[in-house]
Amino acid sequence: MGRISLGSGAKFLFDDRSFVIMEELEEDNFECKNLASGRKKVFPKQFFYEALEKGEIVFSEEGKNTTEEVIRKNIGADFSKLPDKQKDLAKFRLFAIEPLLALEDVKSLNPYVDARLAELNDGGYHHKGYNFSRASIYRWFKDYKQSNCNIWSLVAIYDKCGPKGKLINREVELIIQKMIDQYYKRREAVNPKDIHELVIYEIDKINEFRIDKEKLEYPSRATVYRRVQGRDQEDIAKSKKGGRFSYMKYLQVKLQKKPDRPLQRVEIDHTLLDLFLVDEEKKIPLGRPTVTTLLDVFSGYPLGVYFGFEPPSYTAIMHALRHAISPKNYIKELYPEVENPWLAYGLPDLLVTDRGKDFMGDNLEDACAQLNIKLEHLPGKRPWYKGAVERHFRTINQSLIHKIPGTTFSNIFEKGDYDPKKNAVMSLSQFLKVFHIWLLDYYAQDTNKGVRGIPSKIWESGIKTYGEPDIPTSKLQWEIALMKMESRTIQRHGIRMDNLFYQSPALHTLLRKIEVEYRNKDVDIKYDPSDLGKIYVYDPFEKTYFDVPCTNQEYALGLNEYAHKVYQRIANAEFNSVDLSALARAKKKVTDIIFDGKSFVGKIGRLLGVGSNQVFSDKPVRNQETVPSKSSINKNINIFEGVDTTNWRATSARKY
Repeated sequence: MGRISLGSGAKFLFDDRSFVIMEELEEDNFECKNLASGRKKVFPKQFFYEALEKGEIVFSEEGKNTTEEVIRKNIGADFSKLPDKQKDLAKFRLFAIEPLLALEDVKSLNPYVDARLAELNDGGYHHKGYNFSRASIYRWFKDYKQSNCNIWSLVAIYDKCGPKGKLINREVELIIQKMIDQYYKRREAVNPKDIHELVIYEIDKINEFRIDKEKLEYPSRATVYRRVQGRDQEDIAKSKKGGRFSYMKYLQVKLQKKPDRPLQRVEIDHTLLDLFLVDEEKKIPLGRPTVTTLLDVFSGYPLGVYFGFEPPSYTAIMHALRHAISPKNYIKELYPEVENPWLAYGLPDLLVTDRGKDFMGDNLEDACAQLNIKLEHLPGKRPWYKGAVERHFRTINQSLIHKIPGTTFSNIFEKGDYDPKKNAVMSLSQFLKVFHIWLLDYYAQDTNKGVRGIPSKIWESGIKTYGEPDIPTSKLQWEIALMKMESRTIQRHGIRMDNLFYQSPALHTLLRKIEVEYRNKDVDIKYDPSDLGKIYVYDPFEKTYFDVPCTNQEYALGLNEYAHKVYQRIANAEFNSVDLSALARAKKKVTDIIFDGKSFVGKIGRLLGVGSNQVFSDKPVRNQETVPSKSSINKNINIFEGVDTTNWRATSARKY
């Protein structure tokens, strides 16, 4: 899946008809031509974003490994399902041509390609398992540009590439690296020439006891120099001259680099708000929400947010990315009190994160590769490297949160006499309304010292200068790209995942095909950890995903992964089994204890799966109190009778 910016030449499929944008007119309108009939039609800019959000429009993806047709529906090849070797090679090729992509209006690429080739050679990438040449860099650059910057154009479909020419002996390679570690990283003055001589001395000692045909050959001085330069220079500097010298030489440079256009650098992070929220109807405390924010550093304008009650996790990142990429069309309908629109949307060029485990997994890396977002993990324990989003969090707390009733209730579970009716605290929906008013009508319209201007004005000016933000070429596939990925086996009863079963006629059809073509019945699946009601299964024949519902919708619809794990633990501890009936009984017990207004189990908001994504979505929100009826579980069992809840409440809160 690629990315595209609205403008002349962009092709799209709408209502089974192919169009091309001819010209951008005044008042945010685009004149488009029907590629079949030649007739022209005018579409407003907002039409494209709304149609993309609904999945009614698909933009063209042309180029190598994408499609041979002008436009095709369901271009669903998923980058994340490729073998690691192919993914790593594609990412290296993108890294190799990355400096060339920023060039504009140059007469010839030759000097830039030569310079990049020299950099790659000096970095020793040939000896890291990658093969490249001047011609291959030209080819990768051309393929990538012609495919609307789609990473699939850089995938080696037939992995038959191999190193050409004579490689250095493996023993000699190990000797070089050993000498670098033992001598070059010392604080004493040892240069690459000394390392070359030490390598020769070490080889001579080994050759002394070998016959002629088994003796090792000397590496050239240039080879040893390249190995030294190929090592992490920041790490070398730290070993030779200390951490402060390394920091001053290598790290401060990154701090001073400022983006010069919207979406060039976007920072993402989480923070736990010093605010307690309550349930909309029952008024029971849900807990303290965590906000995940993506901030455009160029303008200081937030690109997207997610408020939830789970700790920092990939679930929060997934929902925040969805919100950031999408136009915020819900504002007028949900919050008519807000005077200004939420202008920011689109695919970031660079997404900057810290090294939290939620940011370091394969799920986020593969999703960013699929969406052509460069991912950068900053050094650990240095929050100032993403100072823009850290300052934004501080502003939220000082300017908004600390003025809301409920901001001092962070230790509410220790206060046994807490009365939610007496202490006025907000529900999530009330807080989101206040947040949108504050963010769009105050923060975005006020002078921001960090960007030296008004965020909304800077964003508008940047878009007028550099063009519309890039958007995904289709809807369903980019949502799936952000989901978690696993591998499961299709059985006659469907797919089993964490004691839940998923089945559909389409899945049964796929099983019959796989039984004919393959011995292995494993398939790749993706799922939304905030809703286990369905999974998405990859069809290797059609190269698309299709959804498969859970066989017990009453239990699984709207159920989040965390709550399901809690219910499994309770079912196993109290009912000595983990099956749907035991899970349903555990869920009913938890629900009753939560809503009796007196007892609390762990983090209520997280158990109920409450989050801002539900408020912003056009899909109906499931009533969190909906649980299987007692009769559907077991008419002869009263699950409330003779049950001691003390132990499992304590252990559940402690473990989760």
